[in-house]
Amino acid sequence: KEFEAANGVRFAAGKRISFNSEGRVDTGTLVERLELPNGLVFRAGTEICYSKRGHVAHGVLGESVTTPGGLQIPAGSTVFFSMKERWRAVLLSETACNQQGAAFAANDSTKLELHPNGQVSFGWLTEPFTNDQGIKFSTWHISFHPTGHVAMGTLYEDTPPINGMHFKAKTEIYFYEDGSIQGGTLRGDYIDAKGNGFSCDSRINFHPDGTVRSGTLTTPFTDANGIQFAAGNEIAFYPTGQVKTGTLSAPLPGSYSIQRQAGSPIAFNSDGSIDLRYTKLLAYRQEFQRRRRG
Repeated sequence: KEFEAANGVRFAAGKRISFNSEGRVDTGTLVERLELPNGLVFRAGTEICYSKRGHVAHGVLGESVTTPGGLQIPAGSTVFFSMKERWRAVLLSETACNQQGAAFAANDSTKLELHPNGQVSFGWLTEPFTNDQGIKFSTWHISFHPTGHVAMGTLYEDTPPINGMHFKAKTEIYFYEDGSIQGGTLRGDYIDAKGNGFSCDSRINFHPDGTVRSGTLTTPFTDANGIQFAAGNEIAFYPTGQVKTGTLSAPLPGSYSIQRQAGSPIAFNSDGSIDLRYTKLLAYRQEFQRRRRG
């Protein structure tokens, strides 16, 4: 026969029902529609699951809903929550769009991942999408920050100018939460404000202030301490502009207590001192890759 829980929710007879160690319903099939205080409605005749604390963990929506993050979820979709019914994911019953206009296809096996505020975190586009910066993304996976700005996506075409740079079609591009560029693959080589050249053949990354965080040098680089770094190798910088890692094009100056030869990788702490442990790790990786290449 039917079972009525302490909170008044009725569960169908002849359907699977389970209880947790505290005697609360864990999973059961609803006899009638269930409306939560937050306005969410779950469909009668469908299975609903609760967390150990009695919050809905997942269930099938009886009515469409728009999340605080602007995602329009159609009725019949299965929604998933983390603790205290914060949004976690959804299996869409039909195509849905977020507040930015990105469309996601119905899928009964692949979840559309959500941030706690209901904004899309990660999903697969059902058609190309252009964001408010005029950047067009391919029908592929895409991720968003909780603010709604794109975090990562695959470019449908070359980007319009971003700080004077064009990023290459069919490559991934990354953004910070405020929408500023974090990294990607350039259409052409790039020269930064200090005159340093970086290759378009590998990914370039930026600090939030727009200065280069890492990239592959197209020309040799000499830092303020007279240390020379080789072109054709990746170099990384701290936000201060101090080199973090790189490959030497000449031996270290005599003022340093250790010797490293040209072609050797090297790492520095943020104060400019040599990070011996990381330097040894980079040397090990370099040797490992050399042996793999034969």
